[in-house]
Amino acid sequence: MIHLCKANECRTLLDIGANAGQYAQHLWNWGFSGRIISFEPQEEAYSELVANASKVKGWDVAARICVGDKDGMASFNLSENSVSSSLLPVLESSTSVKPETAYVGQAEVPLRRLDSWVKEELTGYDGAIAVKVDVQGFEDGVLRGAEHVLERIRVLELEMSLTNLYEGAPSFIELYARVEAMGFTCVGLYPGFTDWDTYQMLQVDGLFTRQ
Repeated sequence: MIHLCKANECRTLLDIGANAGQYAQHLWNWGFSGRIISFEPQEEAYSELVANASKVKGWDVAARICVGDKDGMASFNLSENSVSSSLLPVLESSTSVKPETAYVGQAEVPLRRLDSWVKEELTGYDGAIAVKVDVQGFEDGVLRGAEHVLERIRVLELEMSLTNLYEGAPSFIELYARVEAMGFTCVGLYPGFTDWDTYQMLQVDGLFTRQ
């Protein structure tokens, strides 16, 4: 991601589904030198995220919102481990492998299209953007809400499911085809959520650049 941001002149990276900022911290540790803006809807994780970002110059946190396919409010499902929380219902295919992915509650959160957010909040930067999306099955919804800003996205990282883990989530093939139709080329697939009892990989991270 760091190399691709440099090669594609992406000085701003949008970290959608940041949780407490683990992904951004990893990039900073490896020498990322641009600006990161993180998004997280969960209250407790958001507080940790703000605290972590305050220690790093160039790391900003957006208002506590959920990025999706429309503007409004949404019921957000809260998982026991927080990193598996999603707008979509979780399936037994996930909870049977990791019980802590089960939901323990819900919260009403503001829902914003990326198009709306960029138009209102990213007014001082009109260059290329890198986007990382890790929203537990709702990656396609984030893309549907980014139609107008899509031409500015040069690098895209998505969590993609090889096994259906969330009700209504697109399959790997469906999401791959959608991203390819948007003009992106896959440059890497990296291991993600794995069932270590069977060694079956359930999710991967797909890295794409615009053709």
